[in-house]
Amino acid sequence: MKTFIKYIGFLIFIVNMIFVAGVGGQTIMQTPRLVNTPPQISNSISEKILETYAIDFDGDDELDFLVYIKNETSDEPIAFELWYASSFKLVKRVPKYISDYDYKWFINLDDDPEPEIISAYGFTDGVDYSIYDQNLAKGSDILLFRFNPVLIDSSNKRKEYYWGYPWDVTNIITRVENEVIRIRSSVNHDIIRDAYINIPKWQHTLPVIFFEGKTTQPDIEVEAIREIRWLTLKEIEKAVRK
Repeated sequence: MKTFIKYIGFLIFIVNMIFVAGVGGQTIMQTPRLVNTPPQISNSISEKILETYAIDFDGDDELDFLVYIKNETSDEPIAFELWYASSFKLVKRVPKYISDYDYKWFINLDDDPEPEIISAYGFTDGVDYSIYDQNLAKGSDILLFRFNPVLIDSSNKRKEYYWGYPWDVTNIITRVENEVIRIRSSVNHDIIRDAYINIPKWQHTLPVIFFEGKTTQPDIEVEAIREIRWLTLKEIEKAVRK
């Protein structure tokens, strides 16, 4: 009976994912969901499988899989993240290191079929918020820029903006104009990050990217933000480069 319930739940998840992805592409951030490892994958891996997650990471409306395996040869990296397409072809192998926070979401923000990766990765003394473009043909990701996440919580009227902690955000704020995706953002603000973060040498400023969600820390101040605009991913990338 438990197996049957798990099977039904997995089918509902698949239908949900296909429905969301089928309406004009991925229009909300998708989070990988914990699932049982398909036998086509588990039978081909000799290492210990820690966890397996399902997500459409290539934009073909089919579930793909992120499989975490333990690194049994050394202490670092502690694990590897294996990216399997829906055909069960391995397309990417990513080392995983110890961190306090490791969040990632998938959403298509440009005109290619693959969704971009929005990432929050780091430690209590500093988190890098990043947007990556995927290159699945080469099995690699391209860092487009790092950013400051700012949350708009419509349920809280105390103030307009809050810091976008990864556990608080639900979706990036976008709109479509003439079939072009635009992101609510700003490159003119007074936010200063005093935490330990990694800003690429080619990036001269951290843009503000706006998110929807519900704040858990409403007392955290967000400095002044000016010239809020709807920009494409490429326009933001160009604006923050040196």
